[in-house]
Amino acid sequence: MTKNKDNYPLVSIITVSYKDDKYLSGLISSIERLEKSKFSIELIIVSILSSDKQIKVKKIPLKQISISRRAGYAQAINIGISESQGQYLFLPNPDTLVHKTGLEEMVSYLQRHNNVGIVGPKVFSMDEPSKVSPFDLPCRHFNKTSGRVLQVTAGELAAINKPQELYWLCGNGIVVRKSVWEQVGKYDESYFLYWEDADFNMKVRQLGYKSVLIPQARIFHKGYASVGDTDDQVYYILRNGRYFVNRYSSFSGRFLLHLTSFLVIISKSLQVFFGTRDRMKTQAFIEGILDFYKGKRGIRGG
Repeated sequence: MTKNKDNYPLVSIITVSYKDDKYLSGLISSIERLEKSKFSIELIIVSILSSDKQIKVKKIPLKQISISRRAGYAQAINIGISESQGQYLFLPNPDTLVHKTGLEEMVSYLQRHNNVGIVGPKVFSMDEPSKVSPFDLPCRHFNKTSGRVLQVTAGELAAINKPQELYWLCGNGIVVRKSVWEQVGKYDESYFLYWEDADFNMKVRQLGYKSVLIPQARIFHKGYASVGDTDDQVYYILRNGRYFVNRYSSFSGRFLLHLTSFLVIISKSLQVFFGTRDRMKTQAFIEGILDFYKGKRGIRGG
């Protein structure tokens, strides 16, 4: 456990930037303004396919790691955490802004509750700061019998005003105990992009730790700034979601997964045959499901 001269814990902030993300400077500025009376911080930025320009940060220890190939988010986070020294790990996306008290609220809660492995903030939209982000909804329950994921709705999330245990938290902005991270191992890199956070939360639950939403902690998220609303996004969400459900469901849940996958392939194939306004996304939908059955992991097309 690393502590500063005042015997306060160190928090490692790890973020992943893809192709010189234009929002990264905003995240850094919000980190520089953080209130941190009872902890110190280090910042680790993992840059994928960037120009290798030097990033400047005021009065915060910085490690900048460059990856010259197209790597997945899970792999990049794992690389960043392997270089971290902190007792706690804070994982904000590059297209977020952190409220000045957000990190302190989460770290303080972890310090007081040893049975909690992960805490997360209430995430608001960067474009509409008074509204919760539709991209960062946590899960209230996962039904292993049906394979169904029950998300907390935006309205339900907005109404939460005190710390609440949830089944899992969206990975953007979570704070994880380093000791818990080491027990789990790391993010599963076979997901490449999307669902690695849900998988990690499930493994933390299996260790007996809780995941708790801290509504007083706030961050603001642009949403899909790196990948965008693309066919790649559709592919990874569909393929990886099936890996997750297949891994954690009972026999009945897996049966329903295969049944719905069969019906979806027929439906989407008919859309392609008769013409669709977004042929690329529809084909990515089919490809993602078929690649799940082919056992393909990691990068699309790899």
